[in-house]
Amino acid sequence: MLLNAEIRVKGFVASRYNVLCSTENGIVLLYNLLYKQLVELDNEDLVIIERGSIDPETEFGRMLVGMRYAIPESANELDYYKFHYNRSHFDQSALSLSILTSLACNLSCPYCYENKNGLSMKVTTANQVKDWVVNNLDGKRMLSVNWFGGEPLLNMKSIEMLSEAFIAHCSASHIDYQAGITTNGCLLTPEVVETLERCQVFNVQVTFDGSEAYHNKMKRFSNGEGSYKKNVENIVNYCTHSKSHLPLRIRVNLSDENYESIETLLNELPDVVKEHSSIFFRWIYSTETSGWKEFSEKKAGSSPYKGIFALIKMAHEKGYHVENRCEAVDFRFCEADNPGYYTIDPLGNIYLCVHDYKPEVSVGHVRDGIHQSKEPQYLAFRNVSVLDDNECLQCKVLPICNGGCKKFRLEGKKQCIFEKDNLDLYVENIYHRNTIV
Repeated sequence: MLLNAEIRVKGFVASRYNVLCSTENGIVLLYNLLYKQLVELDNEDLVIIERGSIDPETEFGRMLVGMRYAIPESANELDYYKFHYNRSHFDQSALSLSILTSLACNLSCPYCYENKNGLSMKVTTANQVKDWVVNNLDGKRMLSVNWFGGEPLLNMKSIEMLSEAFIAHCSASHIDYQAGITTNGCLLTPEVVETLERCQVFNVQVTFDGSEAYHNKMKRFSNGEGSYKKNVENIVNYCTHSKSHLPLRIRVNLSDENYESIETLLNELPDVVKEHSSIFFRWIYSTETSGWKEFSEKKAGSSPYKGIFALIKMAHEKGYHVENRCEAVDFRFCEADNPGYYTIDPLGNIYLCVHDYKPEVSVGHVRDGIHQSKEPQYLAFRNVSVLDDNECLQCKVLPICNGGCKKFRLEGKKQCIFEKDNLDLYVENIYHRNTIV
């Protein structure tokens, strides 16, 4: 529950991004969305706040000022935000790529936003990708690659070939290299994991769709067999034997059908998975490819974050490490906000968003770079900025939303994040993340 009490410190003003709330257990929390500061208040603290003006020389007053819940009257937090937003959106130090090695897939998820055309990256194209990447690394301090698809593990040959080239060039040029993969997990065998780690792919994400019955309904092989048992076997092996310093990331897709089964899934996954993974939850959304079918309309409802909140809290209580997408100090909504971000498909076409996969909306090709005819499209996307939107600049959740999806904004479909309507629950989740082990 959000509390109406306002922080007043003599000689200071309250940060516009403070959230004061009470949990269902009566714990009072104060959180700042801009500085990502969280503190638990006792009843005496709340009484002091409710009384009115606070002495900045008291222990409580010094805490409020030191953690920037109260800021100097001359401070301009919007200028602070704009500075960091611009710095992150014009930072050219990294080249960040999603490389689709294959648009084929061994599963047929009905909600997938991609048209599975069976394309797989050929050696000729992989060589062109290698040359384009190397030519675009001048002056960069980091190369970040996420192997994507379709199912990227269907084309391990390209992953191995390109990884070897990227690692060698980055090592010789003193450029940091990091790599991850988004996979359905069915091919994540011990042998594949060993190869991925040799390729320095240490950030691995797999997806589940609820308990075994619901997962197998969504994620089946061509022979009709479900993929759940194979996935569990593979992630148990990964969590047991992987040398990665990063935990396995588990994405759980939520729908009207599977929502009630998520507790069963959380109970079924072995302790070794809990200990060596992080988990997060996302509603399945309608796409053009699925015929705009709604998969989660009823359970998501008008307050989609409430359903996610309940699952995050449940996962915390069961001992899982839960990701909170807005908790990090960041001024970008997603990877596409990085000015050095590109998606490359199996044919070598270049895109600005991972959700673009049709050649007609590409902005170029690795063979010759950004096409001159696509420069207006390229510049329009790169220049999308929340700083041009007065409504968003006045919004309390700006520091955790950062304007939302660039692609949506460019298409005139600005979309607020789910957390906006349930800031008390959002803060409570951060509290649980920091207190439950």
